[in-house]
Amino acid sequence: MENLEKEIKCFYKLQSELVSNNPGGGFVVIKDNTVLGVWLNRMDAIKEAVETYGNVSFLVKNINDSTLEFINFSRPINFCHAVAYNS
Repeated sequence: MENLEKEIKCFYKLQSELVSNNPGGGFVVIKDNTVLGVWLNRMDAIKEAVETYGNVSFLVKNINDSTLEFINFSRPINFCHAVAYNS
């Protein structure tokens, strides 16, 4: 959970910049203190993060949301079945 705390702090430090650079809103991916990018769709953000970082923990957060209520924090998961969703 140490990484989660670091990533949340990074998010709040950069939130106003993220919002001003992305007026349409979106979902940011943060790994350690690095911002991977902002996507309009949460699933696109997660997909890109998994493709970039692999099956490790990272933060996905709505840039317009100030609360901690809706945080996606992934963690390594053992996948039993693969499911493909059409975009």
